[in-house]
Amino acid sequence: MAERMTIVDGEKIVFKGLFDMRELYNIIDAYLWQKGFDKRVMKNEEHVQQDGKFIHVIMQPWKKISYYVKHEIKIDLSVHHAKEETREIDGVKRKFTNGTFEAKFWGYLVTDYEGRWEQRPEYFFLRTIFDKFVYKLQNANFASLLKNDVRLMKAEIESFLNLHRFT
Repeated sequence: MAERMTIVDGEKIVFKGLFDMRELYNIIDAYLWQKGFDKRVMKNEEHVQQDGKFIHVIMQPWKKISYYVKHEIKIDLSVHHAKEETREIDGVKRKFTNGTFEAKFWGYLVTDYEGRWEQRPEYFFLRTIFDKFVYKLQNANFASLLKNDVRLMKAEIESFLNLHRFT
């Protein structure tokens, strides 16, 4: 079984106000495509309640770094009390979502994701030795790359949400 190390643990964005949900999805998709991640949607649900919609999306994009290491990011998006509003911007009517948006991010460094080093006990022991001494610097570099990717995605979403404060 692969070893999964938590590099980024539950960083959070909270925004209350008006934003374009479709454009937010497009920004996340474009960022993941630009960085070479394969997107996997684990959960996508929407519930209609009396005070508005509740939208919950969990994505788990991943990217192979080498034959031994891959990056996984878990993105948990939720919108509470979402109501659709139409606003006119530059003579064009656009639909926006008004509600409380919350995003949480986790970053995982997964080693031996194919389970090659766990077929026999000797291999498992060797893998542990190699991880501690041989691949230590390389795994630290991979962890810093993952942390940077998650922080850049978070900054991208925050800057998008800050743009909509002035609409």
